[in-house]
Amino acid sequence: MITTSKDKKSIGLLTVIKIIGSLFAILYSIIQANLFGTGNLIEVYFASTAILAVMLSLSQSGVLAEIFLPIYHRLKREHSKSVALNAFSVILIRIVLILLAVCLFFYILAPYFLNIFVPGFSVESKLLAIKIFRVTCIILIPQVLSSFLSTLLNAEMIYGKTEIITIIRSALNLVVLVVLFDKFGVWSLVISLYIGHLFSMLTFLYLLRKNNLRLEWVWRQKEFNHLLFFRNCYSSLFYVGSTQFY
Repeated sequence: MITTSKDKKSIGLLTVIKIIGSLFAILYSIIQANLFGTGNLIEVYFASTAILAVMLSLSQSGVLAEIFLPIYHRLKREHSKSVALNAFSVILIRIVLILLAVCLFFYILAPYFLNIFVPGFSVESKLLAIKIFRVTCIILIPQVLSSFLSTLLNAEMIYGKTEIITIIRSALNLVVLVVLFDKFGVWSLVISLYIGHLFSMLTFLYLLRKNNLRLEWVWRQKEFNHLLFFRNCYSSLFYVGSTQFY
């Protein structure tokens, strides 16, 4: 329930930011269509990134972050902010290791997955799709990390930053695509992906440090049972995974 004018202004500002972000996404699609048309190259690119989208969905980074959120608040309330942040670091480090294994798995089996996604493509197009996917699959890591870091900012009541970062990332993607298209062709899309997601992740890390939310290289935290956390997440991940393959 909205009780103050300040709340109304905050929600209004967030709404405007989201609308601007949507307009940037539409503009990016329009320029992408003008540059590539409906040719084979853009179809190959979309086929390659389709697997990346499935990987991101299967990772369920948003769900895991939301599951951890009440645990974070409990640790912060019962112990201290440093204990809660260390528990967050414990989860983050393990997720990065899991994602590295997932990326390696998909990297090795890329030809088989591409045959499923693009069975009608020529051999040359399939080889290009495999190459693009193998180059872009590691982007999964900064994508997932950004999702977790954004949740941590929200947990500390630092709102609106995610939306602003998304707008800037969209603008960066747009500029990189236009500037590099003539020289790199379809690879300008890949470069823009890398620049955009790395920018998001590094900006989130900067904002965390700026607000004294420092993440450490912590493997264990005695006040937090990470094994129980991941065990409780299995049912959610299994359900989501089954819906992706449905």
